[in-house]
Amino acid sequence: MGLFTRVRGKVEVFSVIHGGEPLTVPGIVTGAAYAAGDAFGTKFGLRAPKEGVIATANFLDHDNEGLPKELWLLRADFTGTADNAAFALTDGDLSKVVGVIVFDTFRAANANRVGGATPALYYKAPSGLLYCQFVTRGADNIAAEKLPEFYLVVT
Repeated sequence: MGLFTRVRGKVEVFSVIHGGEPLTVPGIVTGAAYAAGDAFGTKFGLRAPKEGVIATANFLDHDNEGLPKELWLLRADFTGTADNAAFALTDGDLSKVVGVIVFDTFRAANANRVGGATPALYYKAPSGLLYCQFVTRGADNIAAEKLPEFYLVVT
């Protein structure tokens, strides 16, 4: 059985794209001063069904900054931008983009925040992987032991 099981009838089956637990945004350096437009962590891949819809996405802001983030998703491998450098894609890589999930509204929970999105983003990932990189649109400075996490739900 893979990530999805086909069911006949009126039952719809959905799967969390990565197995259910939040994932830490990879490659973030704590105590580093980010600028708006910087890559926020390093490029990474997510195992995904070859075709699907990202129904919901959540960004868990343990550092309580509430600064807008974007998650760029591509259907094929691309040249990632180094963490804390100005995010840039080549023209060739731009044609691989399946969408950008924007986290720009956060809800405070005292010492942390959650940013949610409901992108309803259809994608095709021929290799069974989505290639991703976060971009910050604010001036982050992440404290030690406060690394952000995220998760996506695919239907």
